[in-house]
Amino acid sequence: MLANCRRLSECDDYMKKVYIVADEPVETRRKKTLQRMKDRYSHNNHVVELSSDGSILFVDGKMVFSVKDGKVSSTSHNNDG
Repeated sequence: MLANCRRLSECDDYMKKVYIVADEPVETRRKKTLQRMKDRYSHNNHVVELSSDGSILFVDGKMVFSVKDGKVSSTSHNNDG
């Protein structure tokens, strides 16, 4: 399977959106996503906080991402952490 991945880039435009699934657990991917989001919001001058265990990201006082659940819906207003 992986030997043919390079050929995906040679396919028509509709194949450009093909994503090869990462070989990492969901928790690992979410931790990396949390760090990227933290860096992006910090760079854009938002107030960024992490929970004491580093698994929940708060931006401007609102929970926006957790390692457990991923992106939090915009209607959620949970500040526990």
